[in-house]
Amino acid sequence: MEGTGDKVSMCIEIASRLIEEVKPYCAGVHIQALGWEKHISAVVKNLK
Repeated sequence: MEGTGDKVSMCIEIASRLIEEVKPYCAGVHIQALGWEKHISAVVKNLK
């Protein structure tokens, strides 16, 4: 993430990819945004 111009977009992408990876192994995920609550919808929209 260092050197990236848009840390918010990078974090959203990482969170989305992580959720996609664990999706086959669990019934759901719990997102704790810790101050980034306004970005949760972007993470969910990135999911396939």
